[in-house]
Amino acid sequence: MTTEDGYLLTLFHISGGLHKPAGSNTGRSPLLFQHGILDSADGWVMHGQDLSPAFYFANQGYDVYVGNNRGTKYSRNHKTIHPDNKEFWQYSFLDLAKDDKANIEYIRKTTGVEKVAYIGHSQGTSQMFAGMAIEPSWFRDRVSVFAALGPVA
Repeated sequence: MTTEDGYLLTLFHISGGLHKPAGSNTGRSPLLFQHGILDSADGWVMHGQDLSPAFYFANQGYDVYVGNNRGTKYSRNHKTIHPDNKEFWQYSFLDLAKDDKANIEYIRKTTGVEKVAYIGHSQGTSQMFAGMAIEPSWFRDRVSVFAALGPVA
């Protein structure tokens, strides 16, 4: 998906789990995981079915999405700026909140649900705190719960 400022992000979807076949998302609550600094979606899935938070929640019946912020190995593209250009890398936590907005809107559009649960780690918490500070009503209307793991605030 594309952020409002042109970054192209990759959002992974764990469709299924031990209790539901892949693609069977009806009635499942969507849950977005957002990684910390110098990480990617890999941190939420790297220990496989038995030990990874993303798989744990998928196996508990959640419809799991795992985000990748701009600049990660999975989200190194922009509509007009090449990643070799210094301008590509000039963003703040306020800008990373746009990544959350893009992911949340995609999930809402895809699932048809009104609100998405959000679990952030470290930088993933900072960008959500930033988003809630600059656009509180936008996030209040679209996020059901925000769990901050290792919050930076």
